[in-house]
Amino acid sequence: MFSLWPLLLSIYFFIRFQNENRIVFLNLYFLTVTAQIAESIFPVYLIFFASISLVIARFGTLNQSNPEKPGSPRHIFLAMTKYSLPFLPVWIFLLFPYFQLHLSLPEASRPIRDAAHFSLGLDEVFTKYHSWTTILLFLVSYLSSHGWSQNHYPILKRLRKAKKHGLRLLSEFFAARQDGFAAGQRAIRFSKRIRMNSDHLAWKIIFFFSLIMSLGPVLKIFGQNFRIFGFPIPLPYALFYYLFPGFTGFRTPSRFIVLTLLAAVIIIGFYLKPLFEKLKLKTKFIFILLLLSLLLLEADLPLKGYPVNINTHPVYEQVKALPPEAVILELPIKLWNMPDHEIESIRSLYSLTHHHRRLGGFSGFATKTWIDLVEKINTHGLNPENIEKLKSFGVTHVIENNTLSPL
Repeated sequence: MFSLWPLLLSIYFFIRFQNENRIVFLNLYFLTVTAQIAESIFPVYLIFFASISLVIARFGTLNQSNPEKPGSPRHIFLAMTKYSLPFLPVWIFLLFPYFQLHLSLPEASRPIRDAAHFSLGLDEVFTKYHSWTTILLFLVSYLSSHGWSQNHYPILKRLRKAKKHGLRLLSEFFAARQDGFAAGQRAIRFSKRIRMNSDHLAWKIIFFFSLIMSLGPVLKIFGQNFRIFGFPIPLPYALFYYLFPGFTGFRTPSRFIVLTLLAAVIIIGFYLKPLFEKLKLKTKFIFILLLLSLLLLEADLPLKGYPVNINTHPVYEQVKALPPEAVILELPIKLWNMPDHEIESIRSLYSLTHHHRRLGGFSGFATKTWIDLVEKINTHGLNPENIEKLKSFGVTHVIENNTLSPL
């Protein structure tokens, strides 16, 4: 799984830029996006969709009365266009290998059937990659917030009605500014409420968008396509697969659930904040301690690992002595779906000590050519046909049963 720190940090910097209009945060946003491109491309799409949602939610707010005003969608888009220009050459350099792979390896474009296979079923939202603590807290906070806001926060009810009457909201705002200092303070509080409302809307958009995207190109339930009159129900992911650049290279729509979880946690914060502020310090401490305990129980600690012998086998000392151009193959080869496939990662780790190239390695993706070769070698061994194929890949030596021999 990819590291999440650039995803979280970039969204944080983008929100700071939106709210404070400080260019330093926009530059930090682009820096973390660059770091994410260098590490893994898929989370960049999560960052992109989250950022777009945060901007879209601002349409229809008071900032639209002055499109050039800092914080307005137009101002944000113009600033992003201007300050992204210095980063473009770096992004092109980092993305060029993906483009080369797309041209040189047709199998890098995954069929949409793969995306359907690796997407979540509707039932799996609650049974796979889930947290019952988060789900229950989300539902409880939603219900309590609605009851709480209606009884104790009439200003929120007023805002909900005002959303349906944008012109009246605008006139109230400017009327409030003309009533002296007290009305001015009221106008400021009103603006803050509106900004909070747009931020809340943004995370709702992110939540539902990413949840629907994690379901893949068609709706599934209990491992089967859900059909009406014999026809599967298409979902928006299918449009992105055919129309949005890069989507044909993804095979795991279920990873969008990462963004769903982030949005759920932030929405919970919006819902619980008014209630949490009313609690005593001791009650807050007990609540946080209980919540952390439930999350730790769900984490299924200790985390499962794979034993690694830090003392490499003596055969790797022989590999060190090989000429620099030597390429080794270690048998038996393990595909990602085979038992003990972790050994491929260990072999790659050991290659950091002997500094020689090796054919193989661990990945959740394997081309049909590689799968066929592995199956032939595992079935027939190093027969003349397989040896010729390996030589065509540049393999010069083989390690089998911890014994090094030339191919």
